[in-house]
Parts: sequence; C-alpha cells; structure tokens
Amino acid sequence: EALAAEEINEVVVDVAGRLAAVAEDSGAVHLVNLHTWRLERTFAGKRGHTNLCSSVALRPGRDWGLASGGMDAAVILWQRSGRAHTVSMRTQDDERSAGVVHGPQLCNPPFVHSLVYAPSGETLFAGLGDGSLVVLNAATGEQLQRLRGGHAAAVCQVTCAPCGVITGGNDQAICLWRYTGKELSERPE
Repeated sequence: EALAAEEINEVVVDVAGRLAAVAEDSGAVHLVNLHTWRLERTFAGKRGHTNLCSSVALRPGRDWGLASGGMDAAVILWQRSGRAHTVSMRTQDDERSAGVVHGPQLCNPPFVHSLVYAPSGETLFAGLGDGSLVVLNAATGEQLQRLRGGHAAAVCQVTCAPCGVITGGNDQAICLWRYTGKELSERPE
C-alpha cells in the first residue's frame, strides 16, 4: 500500500532511528514509525503547504521538532498537535534575485528547496529558489540572516558539516559558509 498520495520528494530519519519524515507533492508531511512501519501522523490541511512540500527536517537533540518547506515559499514549523507556525519567505524590493543571464534579471521566487537543522537544533537553514540561504531561529521561525552572493541560481541542497554549512545550487556550484553557532559568514568560500 502506498504511503503518499503523490510523488515523494524527501525522506529524513531522526537521530534515534525511530521516525522517518516524508515530504510529498500534495503538500503533506507524513511521520512513519520505523520500528512498526506504521504511519503515526500526517501533517496537512489548512495549516499546511498550499503547494508541493519539497523538503522536511527533524530537529536533533529535542523530543519534538519538525519543519517542512515548499513551493509555496513557506517554512512550516509543526507542533506535535498538528498546529503550525508558517514563516513566509518573501522577496523584498531591495533584494536581488538569482539568475542574471545576459541582460534582464530573471525573477526566481523564494521557493524552499532544502531545509536542515544545525546539529545543536537551535538553528534551521533554508535554501531558496532565489539563490539565498536563510538562517531561522528553530523555535520561533524568526529570520536571523539572509545570505546572498554564493549562488547565481536556486539553492537546491543545504547540509551541515563540521566545517560549516554547505550549499549546492542549480548553478553547478557548492559553497561553504562558516558557521560560528550564532551566525554564518557573509561570504562563502
């Protein structure tokens, strides 16, 4: 029997190896118990994504922490009850969008392509379609930083490593952003 109603975009497993979170095209996020192979909960509906759910992350070092990102340019911080806090990724008038190609600037919306929590669980990183990397407070969703200049196209993958935050983009580039535990360096290496 199929778990998802539509295509699955990402599967992540918690550090204990007990739960898998699954992001799908319908905008839903499913939690699967890996010991029983049973669906524990589906997060969707009016509090969920209005478009594809492209990424999901489980917060390390906490009893609970689930975030999802999607093609509705939103990061959703889910509560265990199913309630949610939505953080909209907006393009500001003074911000540049990735994708300048021989002339006029292409407008890439800030769709959320990738999410990852810092190993401490205090911070959430989001790779956006406009080429930026957003740093959020993992508990509140407050935007702490929005970094540009590393990618000329969408940031499609974000991961944490001992050396910092690594992003991969649709511009065929990877960038290393130094992370001090409080902020990222303004310029990637």
